Amino acid sequence: MAGSPPNHGSWAPKGPEDLYTSPPPWDIGRPQPAFLALTDGGAVRGRVLDVGCGTGEHALMSAGLGLDATGVDLASAALHAATEKARDRGRKVSLPDTSTGSVDVTT
Repeated sequence: MAGSPPNHGSWAPKGPEDLYTSPPPWDIGRPQPAFLALTDGGAVRGRVLDVGCGTGEHALMSAGLGLDATGVDLASAALHAATEKARDRGRKVSLPDTSTGSVDVTT
């Protein structure tokens, strides 16, 4: 069925951390092409909130454009990788630890 999550056999993640025990297929090490196209078209501007940021590629790209970028994810392993990438690339990105699932407001 189109739009269905990929079938990984009998394995199913039990929580967010399980998604990062090995590189997930959506983490291509750079921003996704559709997001790059939006950026190139001028649609990404102002303050950026990347919900489910994973290892932070979109938040990091936004910060590289001089935008105020925040990335959140429930997987602490992903946030750790995003923090390392930000440091290595000299990018200022807010990556609050939301891995506990404890936030004040969600919608």
